[in-house]
Amino acid sequence: MQDKQEAKAVDDPPEVVRKFTDTKNRTWVVFFTLDAIRRVREQCDYNPLDILDNQMKLLSKVGGDPLLLCASVYAVCEPEIKEAGLTPEQFGSGWDGDTWRAAAEVYFSAIADFIRGDGRATILRLLSHGDAMAARALNIAKLAVNGFDATSLTDEEVLELYRSATSSRESAESIPAGTASTSST
Repeated sequence: MQDKQEAKAVDDPPEVVRKFTDTKNRTWVVFFTLDAIRRVREQCDYNPLDILDNQMKLLSKVGGDPLLLCASVYAVCEPEIKEAGLTPEQFGSGWDGDTWRAAAEVYFSAIADFIRGDGRATILRLLSHGDAMAARALNIAKLAVNGFDATSLTDEEVLELYRSATSSRESAESIPAGTASTSST
């Protein structure tokens, strides 16, 4: 009897349904199963469970590329999209910048739901700081455009830029030129 109760708990839907609505007012539920992971691996050439590996480069790549994210969400939602009679192009035609941001949060949260444990907590913490991380990235981009080589920053300097973006919300213009030095080690 107890085995049946445990099996039922595994099959229950998640406590939080991860969904977003596109510009055509279509709502898509993003829920990871082994089959969804297989489809992402086959169609997008990466394993969504590796999202935190390699200094989160995959997280940055998928979250920063609207076409890759759209293809990834399509792979997860493919059965429902096909059931609705939509092509990949029709699915993608409902995406704009706001949809991309909403879908990214839903997609990564759904991965977190599948992973559980420490990985889940890490992804959810990253998502909760998304605006601050975007501000930091914008500050670094502004510095790079103005001739500052952001790739030469040490980890400590990146952390300082992050603190600056999250605590005082300073813009890149308020950071004096030459404040960050390159590492000589």
